[in-house]
Amino acid sequence: QSINSQLQEHFKKNSSLAEMVTGYKEEMATFFHDHSLALSKLHKDSSQMFSQLQNNYESLQEQVELTKMAQKTGRAQLITLLQNQLSMLDHQAEQNFSQILEKGGKLKKNINDVQDNIIVQTIGLVNSTTSQQNKMIPALDDLSQEMRQSSHDNVNILLESDNHCKNLNSSLKNTCQEATSCAEMTTAEIGCIVDQQRAFLNSQNKHLQNMYKDLHDKCNTSEAKVTEHMRRQKEAEDVALRRFLDHLQNDQEMLTKQKDLLLKEAEDGLTQINGFLTEELKTDLPTGNTPQRKDYCYPVTAVKTEPRDLLLEKLRQKQMELTATLKTTEVLDEDSLDEEIIRETNESLYSEKSYLETSLCIQTNGVPFFQHKRSVKKDKENKAAFFLEKAKEEDSTTPSIPKSKYPLRALN
Repeated sequence: QSINSQLQEHFKKNSSLAEMVTGYKEEMATFFHDHSLALSKLHKDSSQMFSQLQNNYESLQEQVELTKMAQKTGRAQLITLLQNQLSMLDHQAEQNFSQILEKGGKLKKNINDVQDNIIVQTIGLVNSTTSQQNKMIPALDDLSQEMRQSSHDNVNILLESDNHCKNLNSSLKNTCQEATSCAEMTTAEIGCIVDQQRAFLNSQNKHLQNMYKDLHDKCNTSEAKVTEHMRRQKEAEDVALRRFLDHLQNDQEMLTKQKDLLLKEAEDGLTQINGFLTEELKTDLPTGNTPQRKDYCYPVTAVKTEPRDLLLEKLRQKQMELTATLKTTEVLDEDSLDEEIIRETNESLYSEKSYLETSLCIQTNGVPFFQHKRSVKKDKENKAAFFLEKAKEEDSTTPSIPKSKYPLRALN
């Protein structure tokens, strides 16, 4: 870890040195760029000044040539002209020469100024180059010294790291040898354990196969038994159901016969009552034990409590309800329940018959007319009292029946 930290520190130093070198490189590039710009500017200015001087010199030389020619011409003219103009010509020549000398002085001054400017700029460039060299040389010396020191430190660290790597390599070899021997021993032990587990699993597999075979045989046997039991139970249920359906059919036929008999008896009773009212009642003679009767106008036919169609419809509905109740019975092997249903059916039929018998009677203050003829006066009175009580009991449970107002034998 210490070696790694040292390497990291040296790498950081090297990166900082690289940054310093990059900075110096940028400074040198900037300096030489500025220096080249200054030199190019100086060259340009010098070229312009020298070209201007050359032009001025050429123009001056032309003026001198022109002056010489003018002097020769004037001198020739002077020879040919009068002597008095010689002084004027000399004066003009002196003026021209003075102007030429003045222009030459100005040109010399300009040349001196340009030379001074070039010298000043050159000295400035030399001084800046010298100062920059004086700055760069110590920095580069320090940089080279730091790089040598960093290289020396890196070499030492690498040597130390090499020693550590050698020690680590030897330690890893020893560890690998120990791990190899341990792995060989572990492999041998695991092989023994695997063989034991394989043998155990084979024995368990055989045992499970035997158990599966026994279980399969037992399941097949149980399935056959259950199937046979279900078949027998189904046959018994079918027999019981057929017996019950036959019983229901017989009961239905018996109920139909009883209904027909009941309707026939009701019609006979109604016929007898109508006959009694139309014939026998008119020929009734006093017995001597009753007071004198008053004459009443009797109707030709008896007034029914309810229409025949309505009574038949009620009877049919009750029979349908009874049949539906019998069909919804789920108990199959119950002879006692069948007998109870038949008994209740007979009782209901008897109660319907008695109800029809009593409802077909026309009452006078609670005393009914019967469908049979009178035998003895006392029996008739006893029967009247019996049917009166029975009619009162039925009136308490059934809706009230409109009663007729016949007063015959009400006081007997």
